[in-house]
Amino acid sequence: GDVKGLYALLRSHLRVLRLCLTYKQSLYEGQGLCLMEQALCSRAATGNTLSGGRNQQIPFDVLADLSEDSSADPCVSLEATRVLSALCMSLSTSHPHAPTILGHLSDPQKTVTKLIKIAHHPYGDQDVRVAIWRFMTLAVDREPALGNLFIFGRLRISDNGTADADETTEKSLDRTGGLEAASSMLYNWKDIWTVSPELLEAALGFLSAVWEHGLEHKGMLETTRKKPEFWE
Repeated sequence: GDVKGLYALLRSHLRVLRLCLTYKQSLYEGQGLCLMEQALCSRAATGNTLSGGRNQQIPFDVLADLSEDSSADPCVSLEATRVLSALCMSLSTSHPHAPTILGHLSDPQKTVTKLIKIAHHPYGDQDVRVAIWRFMTLAVDREPALGNLFIFGRLRISDNGTADADETTEKSLDRTGGLEAASSMLYNWKDIWTVSPELLEAALGFLSAVWEHGLEHKGMLETTRKKPEFWE
């Protein structure tokens, strides 16, 4: 009972946070960061450590962790992902010199890899998967550096669309990029359409956003375009 109550409280807090960020965009667009955004872009002290110091927790990491773990309560993961989307949109309209989500993640590549895996996992919660695809689509459109990481699954890509040498050493991490994940879903589009048309729409929306920014990712897109199975 207590645990369910805590999750319900967390869902409510995340929902209020998302609504505040959404209304802020329409009421105060271009007027800089609000206090809530400033707090989310800071490191929060969460308690004393064994050494007597204060443990620093990055709010963006907490939101990402909540998005990644839907085993306890998928609704919490869904709300956390929606907050990330609202933040991405809100920060992109907070000029000048707005902070970025990428710049406030302790391990951006690890976080992105996990989110892509969830979005691509066929047995994951459908609503959470849709929300993650939409967040990834928004990142491609609003935050190019984070969007690039979502597209390729790696921090650096050479001009010919392949990873730089220092990025291919950790093959055990299985870094599938969002472009590859979304493309693979097209091979079973009829089955996905039957089960969840909204999921297929979200994945296609991501591909559409990538194509709209094609000049920024020309090398990788050329590799994808040359695959016959992509057009079948």
